[in-house]
Amino acid sequence: MAKNLEPYSVLMCLYKGDKPEYFSAALDSVLNQTVTPDDVVIVIDGAIPDKLEQVIKSYKKSHKKLNIVRLAKNVGVGAASNEGLKHCKHELVAKMDADDICAPDRFEKQLREFKRRRDLVLLGGQLAEFANDDPKNIVSYRRVPTTKETIKKFAKRRSPFNNVTVMYKKPVILAAGGYPKLNRAEDYYLYSKLMADGQIVDNLSDVLVYCRLDNDFIKRRKSWQHTKEMIGARNEIRKLGVSSWADLVVVSAAQIGLFLVPVGIAKKFYRKVRK
Repeated sequence: MAKNLEPYSVLMCLYKGDKPEYFSAALDSVLNQTVTPDDVVIVIDGAIPDKLEQVIKSYKKSHKKLNIVRLAKNVGVGAASNEGLKHCKHELVAKMDADDICAPDRFEKQLREFKRRRDLVLLGGQLAEFANDDPKNIVSYRRVPTTKETIKKFAKRRSPFNNVTVMYKKPVILAAGGYPKLNRAEDYYLYSKLMADGQIVDNLSDVLVYCRLDNDFIKRRKSWQHTKEMIGARNEIRKLGVSSWADLVVVSAAQIGLFLVPVGIAKKFYRKVRK
């Protein structure tokens, strides 16, 4: 590995709803890093259309580092990630979505921090959201805290990590049980469990990933089923001791409010929070 940095794996999950052109852009951003991975595990979560299969076939020809793991049926991102972890060959594993774009030096920055801090278990970073398929058209950010105390405080009501930016130590994740069997917020629960177990976790202040802003993002979350599942997941997180009953009441009220208000108002609130 260049510059005496540790080798690492990249873990991605792909399902039938992902767009081929977005997947290609995501792969390019992973494969063209300043410090490139030699192990890219792509979990195909159930059957996918031919256009996605063609993208995989094309990249496999020129990139032998791709390890394709196929699941017979769609099991969801948490279970698919657990399966993918089994196939990652390095201790350090970076998560990546199939429709986002990594900053060119994302992994180098994370690897350097892991080298500097040997007790570090998980490291995320900031996320920038862009519109109109243009990574330069940044419209909002999801900023997460960067100190132990602020991360602990933030975690009471919101996930203190942008899941698509994290790099972590595989053995510790497996020892913690991996991603739980929840329909929502699996990553939030897992990272909260690490915190509850006293593991060292942190975020960089740098933007590590550029995320597409989906116009249907709010609509997909405005269902009673989604609302119930999110409240249920947050209650499980409360049981870890990371948050309190009061915190659960506040976030549950906010979740129900999001369900009740019109889409337009929900979008305005979302954009205000993200600015």
